[in-house]
Amino acid sequence: MLQGLERGPFHHVQLVVGYLASKDANFLLGTDTPSAPTYGNLPGLNGYLEVQQLHKAGMSLAQIFKAATINNAREFKLDSQLGTIEPGKVANLVLLRKSPLESLDAYDSITTVWVHGVSVARATLAAH
Repeated sequence: MLQGLERGPFHHVQLVVGYLASKDANFLLGTDTPSAPTYGNLPGLNGYLEVQQLHKAGMSLAQIFKAATINNAREFKLDSQLGTIEPGKVANLVLLRKSPLESLDAYDSITTVWVHGVSVARATLAAH
């Protein structure tokens, strides 16, 4: 951590996240990646870095997984269509080599993405 930040606003955010996680608060996971090309935010990287910080602050791997899946769907009242793998739901899925309930590294082990039931190889989504 950068010097001075351990007592600054980032430290306070970490304490708040840790407290809320200990009370099983309803977290949502979003992205700050803008829709326009930029040099500051690579698609996917911000989310990956954010989950690392959330875990460091005290969120469990299960809380992070729920924040990225069912919690978002419930909050937007889309949980009848999205957020879990069930018959009749939209098949927007990410297949990982590892379990996100065992390690944060799982989020960097994507093999395949499904968008509305159509499989898309990860390599075709990568920036060149």
